[in-house]
Amino acid sequence: MKRTNPWSAGALAILLVSSAGCYGPFLLTRKLHAWNGTLGDKWINEMGFLVMAWLPIYSIATLADAIVFNSMEFWTGRNPLTVNADRMTTKRIVRGDAEAILTHRRDAEGEQLLIEQYEHGRPAGTLSIAQAGGMTVASDAQGHVLFRAQTLPDAGVLITNADGTLVRSYTPGEAKQLAESVSQSR
Repeated sequence: MKRTNPWSAGALAILLVSSAGCYGPFLLTRKLHAWNGTLGDKWINEMGFLVMAWLPIYSIATLADAIVFNSMEFWTGRNPLTVNADRMTTKRIVRGDAEAILTHRRDAEGEQLLIEQYEHGRPAGTLSIAQAGGMTVASDAQGHVLFRAQTLPDAGVLITNADGTLVRSYTPGEAKQLAESVSQSR
């Protein structure tokens, strides 16, 4: 049986990674990290992280992203780990006696984020933000529109209140800067 030269195997691995030509979103690694954050309190999460780093689970996920999933997305435009249409995710945030439940739903009609707030275990308010066709509408628990945001063809944004009165407009540059600051805060 012929043995493979380790230098040839290493060169092949470098060629595969470099030929992909993409940086990619590293969705598997991100999903693993997000799951790690749901294990328990900060001590449990840290212990889980250290175990997965020591067992090279994070390394394997990163390698799979770099070689397989990011390359697939680069060449086909689709990543098999991308959130499917008709998908719903829920996240619960608790700070003392305050609690918020965020439910994100994506379907063929668009996206919706439902934020339910609780104070001392009692409902304290609900906000629904729905996006479809370049329009974002925020409404309260009774369905009353609070505001609308519309993306203009030039990438500017108009924000109006419930009766359609202009509250604020953003130039394309301001809208881009605002979007960048929001994505950096995540």
